[in-house]
This record gives sequence, structure tokens and C-alpha cells, in this order.
Amino acid sequence: MKTRDVVLTHLPAIASDEDFMYLSKDRIADLLASDYLSIPNEDLALDVVLRWATFDACREEDFMELVGLVRPERLSLPYITGLLSKIKTSDPRAKLICRLNNNLPSSWAMGRSLPRMRSMESLFVLGGPHEEETQLLYQFHPFSGRWEVHPPMQKKCLTQYSVAAVGDHIVVSGGYFRDVLWYSVDWVSVYEHPNKRWVTGPALKRSRHSHCSAALESQIYVFGGCTDEGLLSDVEKLVFGSDEWVDVSPMVEAVERAAIVTLGTCVFVACGLDENGDVYSGIQRYRTESDQWDVVTYSPFPRYDLVATELNGALYLLGGHTLRLDIDTDEWTDLQEDALENRFFSGCATANDTCLNVDDQIPCPVPLRGCVTMHRLTFPEKMNLCTIRRMR
Repeated sequence: MKTRDVVLTHLPAIASDEDFMYLSKDRIADLLASDYLSIPNEDLALDVVLRWATFDACREEDFMELVGLVRPERLSLPYITGLLSKIKTSDPRAKLICRLNNNLPSSWAMGRSLPRMRSMESLFVLGGPHEEETQLLYQFHPFSGRWEVHPPMQKKCLTQYSVAAVGDHIVVSGGYFRDVLWYSVDWVSVYEHPNKRWVTGPALKRSRHSHCSAALESQIYVFGGCTDEGLLSDVEKLVFGSDEWVDVSPMVEAVERAAIVTLGTCVFVACGLDENGDVYSGIQRYRTESDQWDVVTYSPFPRYDLVATELNGALYLLGGHTLRLDIDTDEWTDLQEDALENRFFSGCATANDTCLNVDDQIPCPVPLRGCVTMHRLTFPEKMNLCTIRRMR
């Protein structure tokens, strides 16, 4: 991830550091002008400008130029009222606020400016004991810390399925089902988030369980897993909205119970169990644009039933050890974080560029079957553009 992208998604935190105050006016202007500046509200944008301008008394003229890049329609009334109350105080911002009040930027009078696209990310978890009548679905809102219940998936005696997300849909594929005996299934269930309902999707070409799945843009992939006869290296792809899965290049090594994570246009399948029942240490990479596979590296602490996620361009594997892999340098780091050590059978995802590990603090009963992050780019009036980062 480029430095500018990190600043765009972490501006409030980065702006609190003194080094930020030494950035040039042009660098600040570039950030404020971006429609992709991810901030909870526009008040923070004006607050950043005020702090930067008051750091140096010579920046008064720069302040008037930069404040013109703030989107005035999105400033909150309590924030504006609070600023105006400081005009006649000794607050170091008072002089700037007074000047702004007496001489609004011309851009503020030109009509409604383009609202920034807000990054709204939330976490979905699906799971529960397989003998129950339903598998429960919950949504976690990181900003508010609130859990929201969604309609459950009506499947009993189904386990070892895989969960991914594409667009504003959650896709549950395959699994191990018990009628009289246990057997693999090719079922696909889709949760339509806008409609708050579950529907049946196109069946897989091959029944499988203990596989993994991932989505990139409008395409969803299922990787490996196990049939009633043995392990699969097969990979299937579905262009979401079409009626049929198609085969793509098979994996280098057939594995089950592996972790999966996407990064850019690549999908990484980490570790798992091979056809001999041994732990496989390889990190397999699938290049979706060229339909090619390779093994990029090997884990120093291989396991199966790991969970994986991506954060700022690096891969994180959790399960026993917590490992960070820098794909560019092939460098492994054992994080040795007390809060993450010896975590098994949990869920892990990245939301708002923060790694979230979900365990016994959630309302959804364990075991967790799937954990995905929905990344929505939203506008003030309504949400009209969605992308999904699939995490196990």
C-alpha cells in the first residue's frame, strides 16, 4: 500500500503526530481534495486544517486556501457552533475562525460540493453448532461496537462449508452434510444483504467440504477441499450473476482446511492438510489475471485450520503463532502478541485497516464457520457502490 493511501485511510491518527505538522501545504491540499479521504465526518477535515495552520503563525493565508477544500455541507451543526463560540476567546484557533467567519471561501458559495465516498466496513460472522436448525449470522459495526442480527441460514446438520462475500452478498458453498450418513454437498446459499434474505445459488461442479473460497470484484472462487473420495486440487470460478461455475487452473498442492486471503489481484492459500494427512507448509499463490499458480514461500510454523487476513499489504496468519508475511521481501515475523497467541477456531478479518480477531465476545455461537468483511464506499444520501474483501 502506498504511503498516500495509508494517510487517506488513517488521517485522524496520523494528523495527531507532530511530524504531520511539518508537511507542506501542497501535501495537505492533496489529501483534502481526495474524494477517497476516509474520515467518519467532515468535522475532522476542518479540525486537521486548523491544527496544521495554528502550528505556524505564517500559515494564515495557507489556511484560507486549504479550508476551501473542506466539504461544508457535511460539517455538523454542533461542531460549527463550538467553533464560533471560540472567536472571542484566547484559543489559538480564534483568529483563524474569525477570519473564516468573515470571509467564507468562494468554493463554499458555489453550490453543493461532491461528498466524499465514505469507507463503511463491517464484519459478518456465520456459525453455530451443526446440529441446530439454523446457522446464525451476525454483523459487527466497528465504529459503534454494535452487533446486528440477520436472518439465519436454514441449514441443519451442515458443517465444514466455506464463506466468502462478493458485492453485497455473502456466499456459502459446499459442506459436509448428515442425513443418515455424512457426505459432501455441492450446495450454494447466498445471503442478499440489501434484501435481508437467503436464496439458492448455482451448485458447484463438484461436491466438496473443508475447502476455502474468496472473491475478487464480481468473481468468486472455491479452492481445493475434500470429496467423499479424497482431496481436490480443483478450483472453480463463478462470475457472480451467471448460472454456472467453470474450472480454472488447479492448485499446485491439493489441500484441505487451509487459510485464504486476497491481496490485489492474487489469492493466497496458506498451509492446510495434504493428501497424506500431513501439514503442508507452502503458501500457494493464484494469479487471477493470468490463471497461474506458484508457491511463494513456506511457513516457519505450518498448521491447518489457520485463519488469515491482509493488512497494509502484508499477510497475517493466526493459529498458535501469529505470523506476518511481507510478500515483497519474503520476510516472516513472529509477532508474539499475548492477545493473539494460541488462538484456534476463531475468526479473523480486517475492517477499517484494523485486524479484528473474533472469539468469545460475540453473540454468534461457536464454532465460527466464516468471517468476512464487507467494504462499502457510501455517499451521504444512500449507499450505491460496494466492494468486498473476503476474509475467512
